[in-house]
Amino acid sequence: GPFLEPSCRRMLRRKLARLLLPLVAGRFALPPGSLRVRDAVVLRYDAAERATRQPFHRDEGLVSFNVPLSRGFEGGGTCFEGSGAVLRPPQGRLLCHASGMRHAGHAISRGVRWVLVVFLVSTRAPQLVRRCSN
Repeated sequence: GPFLEPSCRRMLRRKLARLLLPLVAGRFALPPGSLRVRDAVVLRYDAAERATRQPFHRDEGLVSFNVPLSRGFEGGGTCFEGSGAVLRPPQGRLLCHASGMRHAGHAISRGVRWVLVVFLVSTRAPQLVRRCSN
């Protein structure tokens, strides 16, 4: 399935806690050390199998990360409702957004796209989407 094995999840938590979570906490005006990984999945989009997109949705969490893991596909990206903007960070680059923002996995037209998605929660904030309204 798309869910990460427990050993991978532990390694990811350690890396995020040391490198990225302090930066995200500062960006969203949260106390340092208050963010935790709720879950992480690896999504596979495959044009040949017509598994090309995700519908508009909200994530369960406060902040979500998307990290493209592959190249060699056409299309893809994350589309945000309202603006219609499709963001396409390059392989290995992080896209971070409030989990409550409605968004979709934009369709690929060729190839296979792999994306790591990480869902964060905070010990100090019930909802970050309110902080992102500006």
